[in-house]
Amino acid sequence: MQLAFLAARRRAACVAGVVLLGLPVLALGFHAYAVRDRGPVVAERGEVRGGERQDLAPGLVHVRLRGEGYALGRQHGALLRPEIREMVRYLREELIGNPVSRDLMLLKAWQLDERSQARYRAEMRGVADGAGVAYADILLINTFDDLSHLLGCSSAVVLPEGGEPLRHARNLDYPIPRLARFKAIFDIDTRGIRMRTVGFPGYIGVLTGMSSRGLSLSSHTSSVRDNRLGTPSGLLYRQVLEESEDLQEMKLILSRARRTIGNNLAVADAQAGTAMAIELDADRLDTRPPEGGRLYVTNHFQTAAMQKHQNPRHYSPQSGSVARMSCLQRSLPPGRRLGPQDLMAAMSERGPGPAWYAPANDGTVQSVIMEPATGRLWVAQGQTTPVTAAGYLELSGPWLVR
Repeated sequence: MQLAFLAARRRAACVAGVVLLGLPVLALGFHAYAVRDRGPVVAERGEVRGGERQDLAPGLVHVRLRGEGYALGRQHGALLRPEIREMVRYLREELIGNPVSRDLMLLKAWQLDERSQARYRAEMRGVADGAGVAYADILLINTFDDLSHLLGCSSAVVLPEGGEPLRHARNLDYPIPRLARFKAIFDIDTRGIRMRTVGFPGYIGVLTGMSSRGLSLSSHTSSVRDNRLGTPSGLLYRQVLEESEDLQEMKLILSRARRTIGNNLAVADAQAGTAMAIELDADRLDTRPPEGGRLYVTNHFQTAAMQKHQNPRHYSPQSGSVARMSCLQRSLPPGRRLGPQDLMAAMSERGPGPAWYAPANDGTVQSVIMEPATGRLWVAQGQTTPVTAAGYLELSGPWLVR
């Protein structure tokens, strides 16, 4: 009996040893599978020259790029190489931290990559090569919204009034204060259009931007019950801004796309002098017009059809999204002639109550005022949140929409 017990114990010890030895092997295999480069193969990967860089203020850089696909991305990566490498280090070591978490994020990121347009995948490859980092890291930068569902943000569009042109104000609120030190303005000539976008080094999508056709766009993540695989949201909004001639075409491209997460878009057309909120998720899309010459957009859906896709408790009357909407309505009321300073003051407002309850708050890492008829831009230059506290820097407009 004792001999049988000892034999069983030895067998158990052997099995445990095999399992313990096998776990690291399985972990290494999973890591190798997750990080395996599934990005596009680019035939011509030689040196690509071009583009310009101007450092406007600490933590605020302005770059000019021309072309499309790999060549465009290579300029971006080379011009912003130090900042991109620091972004990658921060993403890996501090924002994600755990290597296993990064591997799990990559598994979904590769699925999103498969659903991205070929020219944007080639552009991300160019960014990675120009900066000397892995394609996987650039992919994570460009899909982080779809993977993490970052909430916040406020926008207000003021339609033409009293001789003032249409202007589109926007605060980008992320719970990542370090991003206040990585603001990038991109002037891009591509595919017969000029775009001016505000984002981050290594990011090729559009969170905030305008085109030489007089269109502007800003995005606001909205929490919904069901998220899907599709085109990464920032790349989809880049396509919308790049290809559209008017608001209806913006809506059409979005309606035909395979969408991922819930989002509110504020879109405007300076040539037509109008704007529209587009509320969407993977299943449905609805629109909301301006009222009294104003369009206010935060994170909650306001159309009845889209509200059914949200948890009503998440956007209760006491929520930060509703409170920020109320602040904008109070600060930018209809019937008043409003200039750039009025919009800057409204987006800089910090109301009473906890964070996220006013347009400017501890999550505001970017704040801009766009004038899509000319491309003129005012951008908050602070390096700490809210960036609005340091005032705004003006950039002249590179086009004129007639």
